[in-house]
Amino acid sequence: MTLIVTELVVMEPTPEDLALRERAPGVSAGEIEAATGADLLIAGEVPEIRL
Repeated sequence: MTLIVTELVVMEPTPEDLALRERAPGVSAGEIEAATGADLLIAGEVPEIRL
């Protein structure tokens, strides 16, 4: 499994899109979509990254 990890997000590439797996504390999925400029696959509640 390949993951993309940044200071805002953990994403997983899928055949369709990028799946949002975890988000930085206090950052919403909408803010992540705006920052990345990509359509993200968001399934349910996305947990915060545990630091």
